[in-house]
Amino acid sequence: MKVSILGASRSGKTWLAAALTRHFQAQARHVEDAALVDVVIADTTPLMTAVDRDNLWSDGSIDPLALAHQRSFDLTLLTGLDLPWSGDSQETLQRQQTDARLRAALQEAGIAFGVVYGSGTQRLENALRFISPQDTPPARWTGMCEKCADPDCEFRLFTALRNSKAVVHPAA
Repeated sequence: MKVSILGASRSGKTWLAAALTRHFQAQARHVEDAALVDVVIADTTPLMTAVDRDNLWSDGSIDPLALAHQRSFDLTLLTGLDLPWSGDSQETLQRQQTDARLRAALQEAGIAFGVVYGSGTQRLENALRFISPQDTPPARWTGMCEKCADPDCEFRLFTALRNSKAVVHPAA
């Protein structure tokens, strides 16, 4: 199985790729009699370059070769923007634009993807649920928005999601 991990800058792509790799290496060591299943984890793809180019130069087009390459993966995971972030407002806006553009590009191209939230072990477990679906429900997500309770913020969030735009969450 080929799994790609996409996401904005510092959204946990590399950490998740390393955690998934460690998980599957450990799993392979414990399976003595069963046939081993190879899992390839890519913590970025040419689609990230195409989206970054689009954001930097307002190119407006996503390279067809990048989309064709993305379609070669069995699974596409997108890292959520729920990890703690300490960048300035310009960097925050760039991350949100990258996330929104990635989602739009994948949706427009008809490429299914799963968004992975959580931190540490919870993030790994949520990614594994996409790779190997389980019968038990995932752990409940708890993030900034869940604790916010600001109706104006919630309105902006859902309006932006409906319009497929990035959301700027006010500082907590």
